[in-house]
Amino acid sequence: MQRATFVAVVAAIVTAFSASAAYARPDTRSMTCAGVQSFVNQRGAVVMTTGQNTFERLVSSARFCQVAEGPTIARVQSSDRRNCTVRWKCEVRDFRPFDSIFD
Repeated sequence: MQRATFVAVVAAIVTAFSASAAYARPDTRSMTCAGVQSFVNQRGAVVMTTGQNTFERLVSSARFCQVAEGPTIARVQSSDRRNCTVRWKCEVRDFRPFDSIFD
């Protein structure tokens, strides 16, 4: 009975690791620029690895940004270009409603 339990635990661990690998973030550095652009356009919004310890949420249109955010041009490193322009990333808007009063 102990052997069956051990086998079941090992099987569960292997399944968990293989499932987590399937959901790993795509890496822009391993894709061509056209491939990254196509990937973002197909999905609308996607989080991608952009460096060894960095990631970016890239969007195909402003409609994927939150209310307080606005789209800014996104550039990432791809396998064939150092600065691949990939539609947009969302950034918090600089909201200063009283600046014109105090100028």
